[in-house]
Amino acid sequence: MNKCSAVSEDGKQKIVSLSPFSAHWAPFMKLNQRYAQAKQLYQSYTLQQVLDILHHADNGETDYTAAIDNLFMKRQIAILNRQIAQIQEECRKWRDKYTDMLTKCNEEKMFQLYAEYEAFEANVSKEINSLKKQKKDLKANLKANRLDNVSYQRQLTPLKKRLSDLFARFGQFKYHKVREAFPDNEDITFTMIDTFVRNKQKENEEKQNDKVRQ
Repeated sequence: MNKCSAVSEDGKQKIVSLSPFSAHWAPFMKLNQRYAQAKQLYQSYTLQQVLDILHHADNGETDYTAAIDNLFMKRQIAILNRQIAQIQEECRKWRDKYTDMLTKCNEEKMFQLYAEYEAFEANVSKEINSLKKQKKDLKANLKANRLDNVSYQRQLTPLKKRLSDLFARFGQFKYHKVREAFPDNEDITFTMIDTFVRNKQKENEEKQNDKVRQ
């Protein structure tokens, strides 16, 4: 290969390369052949032999084993993190493709369900706004001393409960309607439908604007 990892004398690692490598191949092979006899007589050091030599060189003052283990583990973590990132990116691509396929196959039903939700939302929002106004009026009456605190709390409590129930109905409607429309596919959610319909509506608006400009 024309590149490899190298460790300098200060312990720093880097990638070194020779380009073009073909120009160095002949002299490299001559050097390699020069030491053919030595290669037959001697073997390369094992990692443990290198560690033993290093320990002996500084009388065991430095824990080279721990340092090497530390570098090795950090390197492995970095490699695994890169692999995780690549897998996550690949997973995201396939998830997007899967979502796109689901929406295209169920486009009509999704638009119909979203229209039902918009009608439901409009009706419930009217009641929510009415209850909020009643709460505001109660607060004004309390501040103006037209209501004592006991009467205020007695009338406020059912308003707050009704508001809480109405807000909960939004979530219930979204879940149950989606399950009724798509009983065989739990991967389809209201969030997916909402995103799909809004994007389609935006695309249609842009097309209409382009026609107007033309």
